[in-house]
Amino acid sequence: MTPTISLKSSKRSIPKSVTSSCRRPGGSVDACEKIISVLKKKFDDYRVIVPSWAKSAGTVIALSSKSIVLGINSELGPIDPHFKVEGNPVPCQVITTDPAFPVWFKTMADLAAKRMRQMASDILEHGMMKGKDASEITGVISKISDTAGYMSHGAVIDYDEAKNLGLSAEYLEPDDDVWRRLWLLYCMYDYDTKVKKFGKVFEGNKFSIARPE
Repeated sequence: MTPTISLKSSKRSIPKSVTSSCRRPGGSVDACEKIISVLKKKFDDYRVIVPSWAKSAGTVIALSSKSIVLGINSELGPIDPHFKVEGNPVPCQVITTDPAFPVWFKTMADLAAKRMRQMASDILEHGMMKGKDASEITGVISKISDTAGYMSHGAVIDYDEAKNLGLSAEYLEPDDDVWRRLWLLYCMYDYDTKVKKFGKVFEGNKFSIARPE
């Protein structure tokens, strides 16, 4: 599926706040960190709309926002990183405890897992959970970054679960006019990227960048 980041504002000049639409199946920790860094440097605050799903690294991007806008189809997910082993994704946390893997590979997996947890923790501490007790933030990170938390990397974190976790989330009903427009835009993106075989799309109010699959 196509990772899509869309930044929209009504003015040609760079706004102080922005609403970003995000659809990502995941991705590397490095790419996730870069996207968040750009958003933080360009805008004082931003919301992230998730029309369908923003999993793994996509969830971390959503966590970095002021608020996450979700609808009936929206889902976030666990952020435990995976490495491919013989073509299959394996949780880094599992790799670190499996004696069948070489030490260097287990070390890389351990570092990836720790880095993702630390990045997400810092983001929440200075962002949407700023001012909340450290134990509450730790509890959220433990739940979403530990393989035992949801027991599946594809587990669904919908609006209700996001609120239960203590995240700043907004819900738009299916018949809400704004949501209907967002869903139409999402479907148009989905169709165009598949027909034109785009692998990534970054779109702003001035420039759009698309890269092939």
